[in-house]
Amino acid sequence: MRRFILLLGLWLSLAQAANLTDACTLLTQTEAEAVLGKGSKVIRDSNEYQSFCAYRLPKPAAGGLQILQVDLFVGPLKWNNQTLDSKAMFAMGLDLLRPAMQGRDGDGGTNNITTTPLSGLGDEALIFRYTLSIKNPIIATAYDLGILVCKGNQVLAVQLDGQQPPKLKNLQPLARKALSWLP
Repeated sequence: MRRFILLLGLWLSLAQAANLTDACTLLTQTEAEAVLGKGSKVIRDSNEYQSFCAYRLPKPAAGGLQILQVDLFVGPLKWNNQTLDSKAMFAMGLDLLRPAMQGRDGDGGTNNITTTPLSGLGDEALIFRYTLSIKNPIIATAYDLGILVCKGNQVLAVQLDGQQPPKLKNLQPLARKALSWLP
């Protein structure tokens, strides 16, 4: 899923936005470590249209989780002679997500993404699940569970990554908490 967020970030590189909130203020390290475990490193980045914050453990915790990531995009964005509002960003993000994540890779692995609509968060929301299995030279699987939310002129993504499937019951309160800080 991180590839989706990075693709969306690159895709929007010509965008303009104002009043961008720091994603690390939406969920604190203490809140992240309550789910991940102690000892996370904070990785942050931002530009005029996107704020990114990740809390990463050096190795997966006992529950298999390793990363909590928060991404915030703000529109309206100017792109390709168009002005995209948050609903257009949300919709186009899904269009980018599906082809980038589905199919087979050249190392004998598979990746799969599924989405499910989610009500009660923002103007529009969905749950996405991404699984990457690598079979050559070793067998390994990575899991990503995220919630993508459109609210006003903003698109928020909160996700958990690890070597075991993250639990939605752990992710939903985090997404609600992050969303509560947005105007």
